[in-house]
Amino acid sequence: RPGFSLSLRVSQNVDRLCADPDEIKVSLLKIRARARAPGRVKLHTTVVAAFPGIGKSYFARQAALKSNITVVDLDSNDFPRAGFPANYVARVRKLLGIADVVLVSTHPGVRTALLASGIAPFVLVYPAAGLKAEYLARYDRRDENVPGFRALVASNWDTWYASLAGQQGSAKHVVLQSGQFLSDVQDLVLGGSSSG
Repeated sequence: RPGFSLSLRVSQNVDRLCADPDEIKVSLLKIRARARAPGRVKLHTTVVAAFPGIGKSYFARQAALKSNITVVDLDSNDFPRAGFPANYVARVRKLLGIADVVLVSTHPGVRTALLASGIAPFVLVYPAAGLKAEYLARYDRRDENVPGFRALVASNWDTWYASLAGQQGSAKHVVLQSGQFLSDVQDLVLGGSSSG
C-alpha cells in the first residue's frame, strides 16, 4: 500500500523532527528551497565566517525581509562545548545546498574544521586592525551583552586580528573599514566564495 508507506514515513519524520527544533528549521529551509527553485537539486551556499559585531543578525533579518535569499546565522554559543567545533561544522554541512548563506564564527577551530571537512572556499569578514575601540563600543551597545565578552575581545584583539589576516587556504578576505557592517559589503561577500 503506497499511501500507507508514505504516511508512515511522514509520521516517523514528524516525530523525529519534533524532538529536535533545529531539525525543524533545517526541514523548513529545505521546503522553502524546493519551492523557490523547483527542479534544482542544490542551491549555491556561501559560507561566511564573520567577526562578532559586524552585523550578522541584522544582515540575516534584512535578507529575510528584503531579498529572496535564505540566511542562517549559526551562533557558536548555542552549541555545547563538548564536541565543539565538530558539532558546529556538522550543522554547517547540513545547511549546504539548503540555505543561500550560512554565517559562522571566526573561531580558529571553526575555520580549521571548515577547511578540514572540505567546506571551502569560504568568505572571511573581519574589521581592519585599527578598529578595536570602535568594536568595543559596538559591544557596549549590543542587546545580548555577554558578561566578559568585551574584556575577552579587548585582551585578544591583536592576536585574533593576526590570525584572521593570516588565514591561509580557501578563504576570501573582506576587511571592514570604520563604520562598515556586513550589509555594506553584501555584494562583495555574496559575489565571492561559496560551497555546496
